Amino acid sequence: MINKLLTSICFFLIFSANAQNLRNEKFGSVKIEDFSPKSPILKDDDAAVILSDVGLSEFIGNNNGSFTIVFKQHKKILIKKKTAFDEASFKIKLYQGNYETEEKLEDVQAATYNLENGNIITSKLNKDNVIKEKYNRLYSLRKFTLPDVKEGCIIEYSYTLKSQFDTHLRSWDFQDDYPTLWSEYQVTIPPMYNYFVVKKGDYKDLLCVDSRKNIFKSYSILFPGENTYSSASVGTFSGNAKWALWAMKDVPKYKKEIFLANHIDYKTSFEFQLQSIKYSETILRQRIKSWYQTASDLLKSESFGQILDKEKNGWIEKEVSNLTGKLEGIECAKQIFTFVRDNFDCINHDANRLSDEPKKIFKAKKGNVADINLLLTAMLYQKGFIASPVLLSTRGNGKASEISAILEEYDYVICQLKIDSATYFLDASKSKNGFDKLPSFCYNGYGRMIAETPYLVDLSANKLIENKTTVVFMINGENKKSEASFESKLGYIESQDLRDKLITKSNADYLKEVSKDYPMDVKIENLEIENKNNLDESINLKYDFKFNFTDDDIIYFNPLLAEATKENMFKAEKRKFPVELPFLFNETYILDMEIPTGYKVDEMPKSVRSKFNETEGLFEYIIANKDGHIQLRCKFQLNKANYDADDYDSLRDFFGLFVKKQSEQIVFKKIK
Repeated sequence: MINKLLTSICFFLIFSANAQNLRNEKFGSVKIEDFSPKSPILKDDDAAVILSDVGLSEFIGNNNGSFTIVFKQHKKILIKKKTAFDEASFKIKLYQGNYETEEKLEDVQAATYNLENGNIITSKLNKDNVIKEKYNRLYSLRKFTLPDVKEGCIIEYSYTLKSQFDTHLRSWDFQDDYPTLWSEYQVTIPPMYNYFVVKKGDYKDLLCVDSRKNIFKSYSILFPGENTYSSASVGTFSGNAKWALWAMKDVPKYKKEIFLANHIDYKTSFEFQLQSIKYSETILRQRIKSWYQTASDLLKSESFGQILDKEKNGWIEKEVSNLTGKLEGIECAKQIFTFVRDNFDCINHDANRLSDEPKKIFKAKKGNVADINLLLTAMLYQKGFIASPVLLSTRGNGKASEISAILEEYDYVICQLKIDSATYFLDASKSKNGFDKLPSFCYNGYGRMIAETPYLVDLSANKLIENKTTVVFMINGENKKSEASFESKLGYIESQDLRDKLITKSNADYLKEVSKDYPMDVKIENLEIENKNNLDESINLKYDFKFNFTDDDIIYFNPLLAEATKENMFKAEKRKFPVELPFLFNETYILDMEIPTGYKVDEMPKSVRSKFNETEGLFEYIIANKDGHIQLRCKFQLNKANYDADDYDSLRDFFGLFVKKQSEQIVFKKIK
């Protein structure tokens, strides 16, 4: 009987939700009990609690012969600690893209509620304090900060956003960085629209309401006249609209974990991708087309592929000829790449279209990442090379679909160059990128090469290997002083980091920083930095150093010196998400040292060799005492960048062995 009653109530709530949300809360309806919420997911150290977050999206006919998407959000947050005060500074992104029309923000309401002596004191937002800012090429921002925010207060805001872009049916985040007691989203879609819902995170375990059905709706649209002399007409569209309501209760806070390419891919949320629009039985506009059709459209587009048109952009060939002279092959390609990299400034690294005409970009010597790398592609193409643009989604942007041609998922453009049987990937938008060297954030799964036959380009982190080899030789000098030479062929990413450091630091300051990594006081001299300005190669770092052994009866000595890894980067006991490392590891450390004069080896770490999942990793620590010398070879190798959460325990243990072994010391005992 009770089950039937609950089912009837739930059905009634869902059925009536066509016109209102399940909570049916009006703005300003804050109660005293809201300041002390109860839920099994709440903890004392929570800095904030999302009391409720309610959203709605629906379509209405507009005066431009189309539809407007109306999105509404109403959110209440309990601020418990100062560390959550940022929640009172709110940002709303408004899409504009390459169009003159921008989404409109209306009906902004916001207030802060403080509980004082049993009374709720309300401080409302002055709407004049809503600030407009540019965000990037596609979006602008509206920002506001709520007044009188204190520990223990509740903040509340609501707004309406109207959009004429049918590709921007608003996504919904059910999960937040703080625990959420209630989150719901209601969507009503006209019959002619077909959206695909992408569900991310643990939505299956959290959904308490998942209701979908067809409801009959009529839409009136005003079609403006073709010119000033013709009158407007009204069209009415009726049919079964698709209605859905999703709600989640007691949603745990999203706990960020290290080594994820992007948290966007794992936070519980629903996204909407417009597949097609069916205007009638015979007229269907496919919004997401095949990659063949999408690539064909891009190559014809003035904002992308027409820059490769040799007839339309013949001036490029003249510029390239003046630049390269009689150079051919790889040297010619390098000359073109170096010219673009060193003479053009990238002012926006989030773009997949040209921002202006190619000739204006060339003259201005600046542009976004698409401007620069499409121009590079065109210059190579005009010179006769096989060069094609590649679209990709960076690690900070989340993963793009490997199947669907959803251009909004891509935020970066690079150049693919083929010479004979070799393939090179070029990015001239970064001033320190070498030839065939991409920033690590580009390695995020698969890119898409845009040509008549477009295909996937493997840009997974498994394609990026950080190789490093370090060799240290130590001999006994006079007065118990040890003298050593250090040489390290750095990995390319570490080389880039060092180049960045040396922009703001002198060599002397850099050496002071290095000396702090040693477990004893050292004097470093004779620094050499080979390939510092050769961006195509890794840096080779050389220096000499000296230090004094103590005169103690027993000396403890770590043979890894400054190269020892001191902490396991996988500290958490458990992990929920996969591990996505930015690159592969291949590091080798070699030491040859004379045993200190007057001492003998009393204890020494044992050699060890351990494999991870047979072929996915290797750790070697091979040490020997031979002919008065300590010889050590320490190798750490990971042959795979991405691991399932089920592999986490064994991966943590593997790193734990690596760190523990590198902390072990040799014990030298004075000879009496």
